Amino acid sequence: MIDWIEFPDYGDLMTKEEFIENVKYGYFIDYDGFGKYSNGTQMSNIKVYPSDIKENGFDKRFSHVVWFNR
Repeated sequence: MIDWIEFPDYGDLMTKEEFIENVKYGYFIDYDGFGKYSNGTQMSNIKVYPSDIKENGFDKRFSHVVWFNR
């Protein structure tokens, strides 16, 4: 079940395309932090790591990611 949460005061909201590109070029790695899937207006409770994208692709239910650096 997806729980929707308001955006916190920290973290970077980006589109699916921006996040995938950052992972593809090695700008984000698992050591850097993690993201949470988003619909662009709210954040989900589902975490996403760069390695998830490389292994399984982007979860098609979502259009954005909120990225949290370590």
